[in-house]
Amino acid sequence: MRSFISVIPQKIKYLCTKIRHLYKMHGRTAYGITIMLSIAGCLIIGFWYVLTSQAASIFNYTVNHRQLFPGTITVSRLSANMLGQVSFENLEWRDTSGRRLATIPEGQFRVSIWDMLTGRIGTTTLKSATLNGGYVHLYFNDHMQLLGITPDTKETSSSSDEKENLSITGLKGNHKFICQLNLNNFIVETTSPDRHLVITNFNAAMDINTGKVSSIQCSTGHFEGTVSAAGFTLDGTIDFAPPVPRYNLALFIKDCNPKSLNVGIDIDDPASVRARIDGDLPDPIVSGKLMLPRMTLPGLPFENVNGHFIYHNGRLDADKVTASVFDGQVNAHGNFDIDHKTYKAFIRGINLKASQAAKGSHIRCLVPLDMWMSSDPIRHQEIGGTFFSGPGKYIILPFNRISGRFDKKNGVLAFHDAVISLALGDVTTDGFHFTPSGVRLDPIYLDNRLTGARERVY
Repeated sequence: MRSFISVIPQKIKYLCTKIRHLYKMHGRTAYGITIMLSIAGCLIIGFWYVLTSQAASIFNYTVNHRQLFPGTITVSRLSANMLGQVSFENLEWRDTSGRRLATIPEGQFRVSIWDMLTGRIGTTTLKSATLNGGYVHLYFNDHMQLLGITPDTKETSSSSDEKENLSITGLKGNHKFICQLNLNNFIVETTSPDRHLVITNFNAAMDINTGKVSSIQCSTGHFEGTVSAAGFTLDGTIDFAPPVPRYNLALFIKDCNPKSLNVGIDIDDPASVRARIDGDLPDPIVSGKLMLPRMTLPGLPFENVNGHFIYHNGRLDADKVTASVFDGQVNAHGNFDIDHKTYKAFIRGINLKASQAAKGSHIRCLVPLDMWMSSDPIRHQEIGGTFFSGPGKYIILPFNRISGRFDKKNGVLAFHDAVISLALGDVTTDGFHFTPSGVRLDPIYLDNRLTGARERVY
């Protein structure tokens, strides 16, 4: 190490000798090179200065003259390099009333060097952006349209509504929008008149090109607030090349509470969805698989619910749905009208245990049944169906079969036209009812097969 250091002065002396020799032998050329290098250095320094000053000018112009950023946006530090890379710290966005809409501790974005030198700002000026650890608060109106105003601002006319809605020129106009966007560890908060939601650990990588194919990868942590979910992932593309852009996305939602969506699905158990999103941009088609470890409806504790579904134009159709209930199996299909918050389901059960379905009735047998369920905002949930069993026992009395129909309204499960076929005759009743307070029986009769007489036994 010492020997290396000891030769440094000799190397410097040798280099200086070579430079003096160059000037003696090629003086004019050497002086020309020196002048050119000096000019290049000045140009680089000036270029860097212009880029840095123009970065601030472009930033201020953009946030003050575009509808994309209503209100006030400030940063504590803004700098640029010669490659068009702009860095900032402590960005804050507040609406016109001073309410915070976004804060981003630090981030970088790359812009077109030509646009920075000429000051011509367009939808292709921004080439890429990486934003880290930010917070964004989005506001929506009654129609779930994104607003650039606070929810306290009163809307006086339909024309004012159109002015307040956020828009991106590249999507709604004829200009292309080309940008790579990366969001890391964001918190996204949304507010609408009847909903409030906080999404944690939001991450997204988007390669946006509104003239070709745009790709997106997105994942989140827990949803907190009005909507409850453990998170979701979204991966795929949107093709903007056709006249009507098309989806090609894969979606996974983990442990979402359907009831919290407020679309009329009265299911209060976590459900997971794995689906494809296809179709046109304004009219998506979502199809996939629905999975619930349990689905507890009043009096019907389903388990291991699995099925296929397709969503289009506000209607969700489900088929090939299987589940376990009362130690038996069920197959089902149905549909949900998201816009009107109604649904209908049709279920066929096999080998259901009557002792579990009608606790307290002392009936033991396996029952196949056909069942329907419906719900709407006026009549709420209703259940009905028919059943026809094989042999079993009523207390200690054996019977050949049991049949009847049932319904559930206002929380009361009732059986009608029930018939228990015995060796002696048929035991019949117009109904028995299972309420939270206990079992209520209508009169029970025995149609004696030997005598042909009807006798009341209860």
